[in-house]
Amino acid sequence: MTGATSYAESMYPVDAVQFSGEPMARYSHRSESSSKQVHVHFCTKCGTTITLTF
Repeated sequence: MTGATSYAESMYPVDAVQFSGEPMARYSHRSESSSKQVHVHFCTKCGTTITLTF
């Protein structure tokens, strides 16, 4: 996400997390390594990545 070779990631079950406020935007693409569809959810105001789902 930053162009670095790695980043820290916390993992939680989807039903254990709840968000409030404005809806997030989503960018989707297919992973080159796993071929899974990847969804990056981010803040529409500042662009900060909030979640990553498959």
